[in-house]
Amino acid sequence: MNLRWYISHGHWNCKVPVPGGGEKSFASGVKASSTSAKWRGEQRHIRDDAYTVVMRRIHEEGLKVSQTQDCLTFRAWVEEYQRTVSVLKKSHKDDVSRFRVIVQFFGDYDLESITKFDLLRFRKLLLERALPADREMQFNHGSKERRANATVNRYMELISCVFSYAELRPPKVKKLQVNRRKRTYEQWEVDAVLLASKEVDEEFHRLLIVAFNSGLRQGNIVSLTWSNINLGICEMYLPDSKSGEPLTAYLNDESRRVLVEQSKLFPNRDKVWRWDDFPRKYWTRTLKKAGVSDCWFHDIRRHVLTEVADAHGIHIAKEVAHHKSVTTTQIYVNPSKAHVKQAIRDLSSTRRKVVPLSTDCLPIEGTTNSPIKQKSPP
Repeated sequence: MNLRWYISHGHWNCKVPVPGGGEKSFASGVKASSTSAKWRGEQRHIRDDAYTVVMRRIHEEGLKVSQTQDCLTFRAWVEEYQRTVSVLKKSHKDDVSRFRVIVQFFGDYDLESITKFDLLRFRKLLLERALPADREMQFNHGSKERRANATVNRYMELISCVFSYAELRPPKVKKLQVNRRKRTYEQWEVDAVLLASKEVDEEFHRLLIVAFNSGLRQGNIVSLTWSNINLGICEMYLPDSKSGEPLTAYLNDESRRVLVEQSKLFPNRDKVWRWDDFPRKYWTRTLKKAGVSDCWFHDIRRHVLTEVADAHGIHIAKEVAHHKSVTTTQIYVNPSKAHVKQAIRDLSSTRRKVVPLSTDCLPIEGTTNSPIKQKSPP
């Protein structure tokens, strides 16, 4: 059983599991070094004093606790991290799934005993899908034999978060190199996708029109509600964004027309769209019917931001994307082949002023117009 230490009124207390379920608190009476101190980072003599007092009171109560289990395992730290920190993050659902894989490998390790070699071995097995947890997973048809470098980096970042939460420095392991995706849509692909989506599902077609005219993230579009849309001033309020801050997005004439049509077709809905999650099966059918390959829904956001940056500049694209830094926006702005070809066509020599390579206009040494100082006669 594991002891859970916490601070109450500036003093260390301990919660101890009791038979039959539940926990019982024991006060040590030992003052903590600070109100924000964590047990793992507390001064050694304070921990020893608090531990001695609590263990004496536990034995007085007749509870049997192994004194060697005061040092929490990796599994225990993960459970505490998920309960106090991860649950507040938007990525909590994904974190739980990833921690399940990590805990199967490191669960019984003492956190301080994990070495750089252990992390490198875990990363190699994770990359090759050779972990015990991988044998139990159901992969989609067409899944790659190896995990993507970016996915592996996210697993390693979670391990670092657990070390940081325990106020320990993790063994230093370099991140795997990630090649940034630069896929954007050509104009014929946009037309083909919109045309095919209309044949697949009318409502999904309207959703894609809003996506191609706003550049919003997939989750923001699917979760739209009528109470957060003002069609009169063409604004959408997004209370729950990726950054955790509320955002305001704007509608153009095309998006407004589609939303007005949607409101007339389904006047009794609270949500704009009928799906709670993104309808991936409709997206797959649309791409197959349109004859477009290697396209993600998130590439629509890259396409929109590239168009906005090309027409109005990178700083306006940053505001459209609601990014905090232009550096992030630059990752999304990827000119298509059509943009590059047009830029080359615009390099016509007849449209540029060419400086003549003639020396007739240059002053000659010795003339009155010469800027060179003449030598005086001896």
